[in-house]
Amino acid sequence: MQELILPLSQLRLWWRPTDQTWRYVEGAYADNAEFLELTEDAWSRWTGAAEGQLHAGFQPEAYEREQSWWVVFGEVTADSAEPVVTLADGTRPPVQRLGPLFAAEWVSAPQQATAIRGTLVTSFDFHRPSRMVAGGRYKNIPT
Repeated sequence: MQELILPLSQLRLWWRPTDQTWRYVEGAYADNAEFLELTEDAWSRWTGAAEGQLHAGFQPEAYEREQSWWVVFGEVTADSAEPVVTLADGTRPPVQRLGPLFAAEWVSAPQQATAIRGTLVTSFDFHRPSRMVAGGRYKNIPT
């Protein structure tokens, strides 16, 4: 198994090249053997398809902070060039790779982030979350 640990969020991406499967685990759960055993079915087969999995996350305390960390991660399509993430302010956070997976994380005020993977362009409308609402909403934009 190969691992990528994102420094801000401590999110871990795991890739098993032997069976072409992957999963993500929040840092707090990465060393919890009981949790990992209970969630063994969380491994997903990499599809290579344009509609492959894409996820977003935010710092749990984002509602209390002026600037927080934000993250976008998922599958790279089989036909795509390197994925690119662009923020509404024009910033392009670094993209990290692990096999056919990618991740980008950054610190900023809430703003829209756009991930380009091959021909698929996906926008995430990040906003300052309340305590009960998830932080990223996304929509696919046809190209």
